[in-house]
Amino acid sequence: MIATPSIFGRVATRFTRRPRLTLAGTVLLFALAILAGAGADRPDCASASHSPLHDFCYRTTITVANATSPPSALTGHGVRVEMDALGLINAEQLGARAHDLRPTTTGLVEIEVDAQDMDSTAAPWWVRVPSIGFGSTVSYHFYTANEEAKRNQGIFFTGFDDVTVPSHGDFDLTDNLAVVVQLQMSDATGQDSTILSRWAANDGYRLMLVDNAGSLLVQAEIDGQTTAASWATPTTAAIWRMEFEAPTLNLYQDGGLVSTSNTGLGSVTNAAADLVMGEDMVTGTLRHASVRANTATTETIVAQWGFTPHQMTELTAVDPVYTGTVADEIGSPPGATAATFDPGTHPGTYTFNRPQAGITVAVGATVLTSAPAVVALGGNLADVVGDPLASVALFTIGSENVNLPGYSILNDAANSVPLPRVTFWLGLTLFIGFLVFLAVTKWTGKVLYGILASVAPPFLAVTSSLIPAWMLVVWILILTGIFSATRWERQT
Repeated sequence: MIATPSIFGRVATRFTRRPRLTLAGTVLLFALAILAGAGADRPDCASASHSPLHDFCYRTTITVANATSPPSALTGHGVRVEMDALGLINAEQLGARAHDLRPTTTGLVEIEVDAQDMDSTAAPWWVRVPSIGFGSTVSYHFYTANEEAKRNQGIFFTGFDDVTVPSHGDFDLTDNLAVVVQLQMSDATGQDSTILSRWAANDGYRLMLVDNAGSLLVQAEIDGQTTAASWATPTTAAIWRMEFEAPTLNLYQDGGLVSTSNTGLGSVTNAAADLVMGEDMVTGTLRHASVRANTATTETIVAQWGFTPHQMTELTAVDPVYTGTVADEIGSPPGATAATFDPGTHPGTYTFNRPQAGITVAVGATVLTSAPAVVALGGNLADVVGDPLASVALFTIGSENVNLPGYSILNDAANSVPLPRVTFWLGLTLFIGFLVFLAVTKWTGKVLYGILASVAPPFLAVTSSLIPAWMLVVWILILTGIFSATRWERQT
């Protein structure tokens, strides 16, 4: 009895005898691997860059309208924006710790945003708006979804805010102590304000900003004894360290000694007061703060506040006063999401006095971005893409067609596999298209007919809003290349 070859065996024989089919099949498989692999590597991201730093995949537009009463412009004001942080994270459009958040103006000028409550669908984020005239409406962009981006969030102050940490014996440091902060100002205007202090009745230790005839000084102080240095470039983030090892008080900027003083003191008087950060500070962003002990031997961190999104959570919101918790990173696990929020050993409470009456905020849809290159930004933010095609339908996906035959079964499969939905639909569509190509080519003996038929599944997926249209365009270009290759082989 002679066995009848299977359909796959017959197709394999035909491929062996016809090099054009071999070439076409190889290229199809290669294209399938590239498209599916690209979708898995950067889920739902339509933009790509030739730069080592890839584009941000998504953009959310925030619109702020100023109708305050009495009429006034908003300059450096904190505006409260409720974001669906959890939804963005679950959709893989934002990292769980918002390291990939890049907030800018529509002209790609960086702005400050304090993200928090990352496990909330109405997370109260704060945007420092540069300037909005009365009666005006201004838009800002939140760029997200770039695994290579690492954002250093801080907490910004607007002149009527502060962070208070309750008094504790751990802060009763009398010698060999240090205060370390990372601070950045939005302008160089002089001001008298607190960076970090534990101070009462001229006793204790503190690090201050001092107005020096319109320019800025950073001043360290121990029991009334000071040392200070000018800050020439306050719009560039700097690490400041005040260190007291009796009787010497030193001040460092970015690791270099910039000022020193012999205080004549043998120890620091215990102020027994709360620790305060940011009081009276205007246009400043505190990105890191810590209190340290045993600087002369083995330095230890007593408390440290990083102001990261997963370590901040709002407590009360009664306009114009808003309060929340800032976790102490000592004793607070880093965690991957806000679900692991732990206040740590010495949590602080922020108090914002930021009136929101007359301010209207609208959060737009999160859409794919697309641009040919990365735009470099200075300061805290960098490498944010342009967005000339962000609204083109070629790169967006509408609501899925739930009436598609077999959708319910395939939808369950899409939800169960550990892949982004677009990657699942793309892989399934191209696999079916490849099978259609094999079948049509087998029965007709025409590669062209197989190529044309293989377009049907991805076309149906696009019209059903399962994959974006640009993937179909790429697929058609690949098929055109295959057909041209087979024609070339025939002619040669």
